[in-house]
Amino acid sequence: MLPVDSTSACPFYRGKIIASAALAQFLTKIEARPVYAHVAKRNFASIRVLQKCGFQPARGEMGDGGDGGELVMELRPDHRAASPDQPTKP
Repeated sequence: MLPVDSTSACPFYRGKIIASAALAQFLTKIEARPVYAHVAKRNFASIRVLQKCGFQPARGEMGDGGDGGELVMELRPDHRAASPDQPTKP
């Protein structure tokens, strides 16, 4: 497990695919699959970054749950890291 806490882009860099590019590059360096990411359900920007790199809601996470807490997303074994320029289907 690789914990990453409190990641936030400086306003100047937001929306410039830097986070997507960094995650895509990181994922090329690790062979282990599945890869799991825990993200706040209200953190739409981070969820979108994960989706661009091929992550999907983990099995059993499809329902909202209504608690406004954490969403677990998964990069499955059959999926290799996508380039941030090649968006995946959400």
